[in-house]
Amino acid sequence: MAYRKNIGVAFFWCVIFMCLGTRVTSQSKQVTYLTNSSLKLAAPIIQVDSLLFKNSALAKVLLRQDGAELRYTLDGSEVSVGSPIYESPLELDKTTQLRAKAFHPDYQPSETISLTTRQIQKDLRTAEIQIQPKPSETYSASGAKTLIDGQKGSPNFRQGNFWLGFQASKISVALNFEQPKEIKKVVVSVLNDQDSWIFLPQKLMVSASGKTLGSVTLDGCHEKQTKHGDFLEIAIIPDAYSELTLKIAPMEGIPEWHAGKGTTPWTFIDEILIE
Repeated sequence: MAYRKNIGVAFFWCVIFMCLGTRVTSQSKQVTYLTNSSLKLAAPIIQVDSLLFKNSALAKVLLRQDGAELRYTLDGSEVSVGSPIYESPLELDKTTQLRAKAFHPDYQPSETISLTTRQIQKDLRTAEIQIQPKPSETYSASGAKTLIDGQKGSPNFRQGNFWLGFQASKISVALNFEQPKEIKKVVVSVLNDQDSWIFLPQKLMVSASGKTLGSVTLDGCHEKQTKHGDFLEIAIIPDAYSELTLKIAPMEGIPEWHAGKGTTPWTFIDEILIE
């Protein structure tokens, strides 16, 4: 009896192992492996010696990937396999939106990266400037003159002394020039760092002698975005102006998806340009 019982137990475990083996074999047939052609190249990096320049700036496009080919455009258009090949640093002598992308015969193309460099066309360092309200004491840099000193801050706003930070429902900047200046555009350099509660403003308006000259509304300022600096352009009625007033309106409150929802967002500005 013991012998038959042992035979039965052995048969039972044999069946179990056979079932498990079948299941493992079945599952192993479903294993898939990644191929090079399904992998995407890492995005290249753009390095520039100055985002703001008077004469020219030097830009480099970097990527550590053997056999990869870097292509670029200088007019803001999408980069394709027909775009120029990057071979050496690029000298930029005017306001330029540089876009770059990596290609490789064995991989999918990388994401396109973009960087805008801006030429300072008119020197504002001698202009009179007044700001209301005053910036936060923590982020006051060198005061109002910070916005017309021709110095650009990095996205790391704690590094250097370049950014003015405001937590206010509206910001007003008044500029008075020694001599009338021909102007058709006002450019404001701002920061977007939502993890630090810094958002792009919702609206910017330029006026002179109480007359509105131009405005721009940013519909996407409520959306989630990665940290970056941006140049916001406001086209105005072309003319010679002795004074201008820039009004900046932040969002009424940080969006619901953010930890700071409902509170007034921070607005960071490091430069104002006229063209």
